[in-house]
Amino acid sequence: MIVNSMKKTMCRAACRSSLPKKRLQKAQSDFINSQPKVLKTAMFAAALFIIFFYFQTPASYIKGVSITGNVNLPSDYIKEVANIDSSRRFFLTIPFITEMRLKSNPMIADAKVTLDSNNIVSIKVTEKKAIGYRYDSDTPKVLLSDNTTADLNSGYLDIIANVPLIIGFDTDEETRLLCNAFADVEPSVISDIAEISQYTLPYDDQTMKVLMRTGGYFISNYHDFHLVNQYHLVVKKVTDSSKCVFAFTGRHR
Repeated sequence: MIVNSMKKTMCRAACRSSLPKKRLQKAQSDFINSQPKVLKTAMFAAALFIIFFYFQTPASYIKGVSITGNVNLPSDYIKEVANIDSSRRFFLTIPFITEMRLKSNPMIADAKVTLDSNNIVSIKVTEKKAIGYRYDSDTPKVLLSDNTTADLNSGYLDIIANVPLIIGFDTDEETRLLCNAFADVEPSVISDIAEISQYTLPYDDQTMKVLMRTGGYFISNYHDFHLVNQYHLVVKKVTDSSKCVFAFTGRHR
């Protein structure tokens, strides 16, 4: 009896002494298992802090904007359309979205945007070919070679110094023929034209009269209008640049 009682007492004491060890082992196991979660949380918090700190520094802003390919559209206007300036965050500029914003402009055919070193945003645009401007219901519009128009915006008002005033060509068909006639005319030649209007001849009812900025005239039809590219070569051979030059395939006037 005494021996059994002593065994039971010793067993209870052993059990009580083993409980703290089991609790310690469980606590150590839980701590070890929780390490990946703690590490991930710490890394995430550190990343957020670094990002937050970066966006509070001047280094996060756009340092400059490089624009190429523009002919009639000023760089400031293109930056306005792209919604890009030095007040914008560099890494918050998404090239694809900026390109879509530029392409939605009626004066721009294509655009490519890249993020370069030193926080420089590069924009390369391809403008639609402007062939002149005219007034539609007293509203000034720029006529483009793809037979579309764009409102004459104050952002590129200086374009009227580089394209002619268009008089007439009121029907859709006449406008289409005019746009096709300018397909092969060089931009440098277009900038030398001050005014273009319809001019009917007895033998050709599709004739156009062009007033050059030098004061001379060039007369041709829709089909042969590309010959205006040779206008200055012809004028060099005459003493009076105000003379009228007729240009028709197979004809001499």
